[in-house]
Amino acid sequence: MSKGEVCESGTHSQLLGMNGAYARLVKAQDLESNQKQHSDTEATETGDEGEKEDTGLKQIHTSASHRKGVSSAVQQQELLDYNNWKKRGIDIQFFDRAENTTGALTSRLSSQPTQLQELMGFNLSLIFIVIIQIVTMSILAIATGWKLGLVVALGGLPPLLFAGYLRIRLEFRLDEETGKRFANSSALAGEAVAAIRTVASLALERQILDQYRNMIDGIVQTSIPSILHSMFWFALSQSVDLFVLALGFWYGCRLLSFNQYTMRQFYIVFVGVFLSGQGAAQFFMYTSSITKAVSAGNYMAWVRSLKPIVTETPDNHDKGSSDSPDSMILDNVRFTYPTRSDAKVLGGISMTIQLGEFVAFVGSSGCGKSTMISMLERFYDPSSGSINLGAQNIALLNPRLYRGHTALVQQEPTLYQGTIRENISFGFENAEALTDDMIINACKQANIYSFIESLPEGLNT
Repeated sequence: MSKGEVCESGTHSQLLGMNGAYARLVKAQDLESNQKQHSDTEATETGDEGEKEDTGLKQIHTSASHRKGVSSAVQQQELLDYNNWKKRGIDIQFFDRAENTTGALTSRLSSQPTQLQELMGFNLSLIFIVIIQIVTMSILAIATGWKLGLVVALGGLPPLLFAGYLRIRLEFRLDEETGKRFANSSALAGEAVAAIRTVASLALERQILDQYRNMIDGIVQTSIPSILHSMFWFALSQSVDLFVLALGFWYGCRLLSFNQYTMRQFYIVFVGVFLSGQGAAQFFMYTSSITKAVSAGNYMAWVRSLKPIVTETPDNHDKGSSDSPDSMILDNVRFTYPTRSDAKVLGGISMTIQLGEFVAFVGSSGCGKSTMISMLERFYDPSSGSINLGAQNIALLNPRLYRGHTALVQQEPTLYQGTIRENISFGFENAEALTDDMIINACKQANIYSFIESLPEGLNT
């Protein structure tokens, strides 16, 4: 039968003798069998050579995969190291902001390089593949059947892409808001763990847990509307995909019913548009990676754009304090924290500290004692007035050289990983030049050498 009509009839021998449609089918079947047998023979004869080539390809593939993995790991580590170094070079006031606590920064340093790496790695190539697939399949559909191709490509794909764009925008806002909320909760948890002795001494465990639980519950409650919005647009994008398929079937069937298209044209156009629609749907699968990567990239770019005020510059590169200043002069020093501009901490402090004097700043909590120490260490510059070391304004000095002549012992010093010797050597510009005699002398001045000497490994503990 051909096109619904009987074109030939008879036995097998009779139909072969006619050399018509039936004979062509039989010959095509024999040709396929012969080609398969010939292919199997060639595969047997060239098996060893093929195995060698296959082994070489596997080695190349393994080497490329290994190098790609190493490159990705190195690239991610460079992002992490650079931003970690960058944060050490910015002003102290950066860390006074509520969103830049220890827990929040730790969370960002561990997550954002990974988020950026996800987009810069394999996902970026997939995004380009999807875009090329959408364009090429649309061109194929329009070239094969311009009526159905234009209707589906121009009438169906734009709503689908627009729905995906809305989803990207909503997910971006949701990710940004969620990141800020969880940064606060992680900061609370990190600070509570860091100050666990204080929390335990004041019996605040239950209060901290309740506060953390309330913050998490608040995050859940405030995130529900945003999540519902995202779910709505996600459902809309899926329904638009089905709308494109329905539109293609409906209009394609009408063209078939009027004999304007053949079945071959219809399926080429329909499959082409269907694949391009699937490509658009696959593109939306990476919106989460795009959203997180854009957020991480914007934050890293913002951090890199920060210009520290208290830093070493070409103008003060070689300007350090004199070896034996005769006095420390505070001239009408006023200061206000940038994050709390409405609260004046220091309101015009003037005093002179002579060489060899011992001075204590005494006052109630919040009166500015720690702020004064921070000013002397030049963690901040005065809002007005000046601090002079001898005849030199410390605001004009190289902070690295100036701090080399000052020492600060905090109320609760931090011990870093490593030996006692390494902890004492921190802060010294050329730690390798330190001798044991210099370290022992410093320990004796701090009245801690007898305790260190009693330890089994001494300075190497």
